Order: sequence, then structure tokens, then C-alpha cells
Amino acid sequence: MDGRREGKTPLSLAVRPGRHEVELRLPGYAPYRAAVNARPGERVRVFARLVPEPKKEGVLSVSSSPQGAEVYVDGALRGRTPLALRLPEGRYQVELRLPGYAPYRVEVRVREGERAQVFARLVPLPREGTLVLEARPEGAEVYVDGRLVGRAPLSLSLEAGLHEVRLLAPGYAEYRARVEVRPEETLRLSVELVPLRATLEVYVNVEARVFLDGEEVGRTRGGYLRLEVPFGEHELTLVAPGYRTLVQTLQVSGDRVLRFQMVPLGR
Repeated sequence: MDGRREGKTPLSLAVRPGRHEVELRLPGYAPYRAAVNARPGERVRVFARLVPEPKKEGVLSVSSSPQGAEVYVDGALRGRTPLALRLPEGRYQVELRLPGYAPYRVEVRVREGERAQVFARLVPLPREGTLVLEARPEGAEVYVDGRLVGRAPLSLSLEAGLHEVRLLAPGYAEYRARVEVRPEETLRLSVELVPLRATLEVYVNVEARVFLDGEEVGRTRGGYLRLEVPFGEHELTLVAPGYRTLVQTLQVSGDRVLRFQMVPLGR
């Protein structure tokens, strides 16, 4: 009122009679001005319909390589690249997101009547992880996705995802597993290989003590003994009172039936 701030609408004021300049101000709206002439004892009413100020706008243009990234402006999803937006003048936080790529963030200032441009060359996220593999016994051949990659123990860098791992060692059952390697993580796999075993059926003409690799494993009761032994080379020894000791070297790679005729001493 006459250049002095008096308060906020709605408002009633007591004024001296005479002419007064009235001005109303509200952010985002054009100022309203009027002149009033107050007479003694008279009540003057002023009603102002405020008019919004024209928005000061500019254009935000966002593109990326590769295209199709989601565009967030001040946290709100506004579309995908390439994208052009009309925005009020001001500063904005812009973020681009695309699966498999690191997020891209930047602050942009949009000016009236101008075009603010953002170009983002998105960086792929790391796509490899590490597989550390140990096995007993050591030296087993290691195959990943059907390809021989070395012998255990070993450490491999692999593309993130599912892989088939196989271990092969003579005399041991094949080991097979599907493992998931994650980006920038280390997966440790420890494998105890299981020896392959075969059944030996031993027939002897007498009751004899049976030794395998120097260790007694049983007797041929009624001239028969059934054994389970690991694959590989073994030494089988038969001992019976009054008979010559019999020693036989065996190469075991599957089930076998063995028949022996022990010879009496003195022959």
C-alpha cells in the first residue's frame, strides 16, 4: 500500500481518506496494481485476479550410446533415449539407466530459449568373475563348457553366467557340475574325486588268505571271495598252508572273474 508491505491476502486495512496505490505480488504471477480513492467512512473493496507469468522454458535433449536408456530427471522417469523435453528454466539432475551398463549421472542447467544437450557413452558393467577350483587328487583335467582349460588346482576368469565344469582323472569317477559365476566375484569349488571301483570274484582250489597290495582283505571260504577294488594296478597275493604262495599283478578297469590253481609244496 503506497509502496509499503502491509501483509497477505485476504486483508483489511484502515487508511486515511484520499488516493492510494495498491500492489499485490505472488511468486509466479504478474504483479497487480490499482489506484483507489477512499472517502471518509467508505469501505473500498479490491479483488485481484492474478495472471500467471509466462513460463521461461528451454529444451533438454538427451541421447546415449547405446540407445534405449531410461532417462530420469530429478528422480522421475521421463522416457528413453533419444529424448527431448521442454522444461522450465533451472538446474536438473539427469540419470540414465540401461541393464548391463553403469548408471550415468550429470547435473544440467536449462536456460530460457536454449537447448541443453546431454550425450552419455554408457560404460558396460564388468562381465567376468573368477572360478578357483581345487581337487583331490591333484592333477585332474578340468573342462569348462566342453573345453579343456588345464589341470586342478587352477584359477580361471570366466564370463558371468552358468558354466558346466567336468573333472577327469584316471581311476576316478567323472565329476560334473553346473556353476554360476557372478561379475567381479570369486567362486571357490573344492572337489573330492571318487575312485572308480570294480568287483573281483576270486575262485581258488583251496581255502587261502588273500592279500591286496600287501594288505590282507579276506579268505576264500569254500574257495571263493568277492572283492571291491579301485581301478588301477594291484598286486594280488594268495597264501595257503602247504601250498606255494601265488602272486599275481592285475590291471583293473572293470569287473573281473579270477580263477587260480594253487600248487602244493614239493611239486
